[in-house]
Amino acid sequence: MRVGQFDIQFTFDDVNVAVTLPVNLFREGNLVAHWEEGRWPEPAFYDIMNTHTTRCEAVTDRRILIE
Repeated sequence: MRVGQFDIQFTFDDVNVAVTLPVNLFREGNLVAHWEEGRWPEPAFYDIMNTHTTRCEAVTDRRILIE
């Protein structure tokens, strides 16, 4: 994951996803951080950088579940 003021980028093997819509980060069902374009991410986003993922699922057209 790469974070910036104007997008958040996720990389899964050969797939790159850049997000410019608001992003909410949940941990165990609790909201721990929020990001929106033009703002630097809250610290919880940095906690998940370079972590191993076990699953990625498109839950809806506006929601991605990453474990």
